[in-house]
Amino acid sequence: MAYVKRFGAALLLLVLVAVSSFTASASAHVLESDNGVSAILHIKPDDHPVASKPVPVNFLFSNDVGGFSLNHYDVQLSLIQDGAVKFSTAVKPLFFGSATEAETTATFPTAGVYTLRATGKPSESNVPAFTLDYDVRVADAAGSTTKGDGGTTALLSGFSLILIIMAAVKTIQKGGKYQLPTKADPKV
Repeated sequence: MAYVKRFGAALLLLVLVAVSSFTASASAHVLESDNGVSAILHIKPDDHPVASKPVPVNFLFSNDVGGFSLNHYDVQLSLIQDGAVKFSTAVKPLFFGSATEAETTATFPTAGVYTLRATGKPSESNVPAFTLDYDVRVADAAGSTTKGDGGTTALLSGFSLILIIMAAVKTIQKGGKYQLPTKADPKV
């Protein structure tokens, strides 16, 4: 029985690794950094954009030395899907006088996984250029992301069924109700 437990644990670990490696990554509220400049991405209202609908894309910038100012940069946002730029727009300060928070409105043309690339070109010589990439999953107009073939669901369901059967067999064996009598047991 110890072999079955070890095999079950190893199989569970293998399934979890396989499932996590086949899912597309997506990042929101993740800090990305390049050349000493960092930013956190937020897509309003809940970091789940829908295709063909304009959404506010917000960045909160900082740098290694402090004192980051959007006035020192021309920041562009590009939506990239499958290596092609689908949309590009300027990123401006969120409100008058904002030095670190910027926003723009973007429309994702179709559902899928996009790379949002924020590129900062310096307008002054004493600040570094930067490029920050974020992966974002975009849902279709109905609000659901693109669907797979159901193989992962079937695999996890089958594995769960096996675990339930193993637990039931162990419980029945512990109760002794269905065990074969041994030589020490009196005959009935």
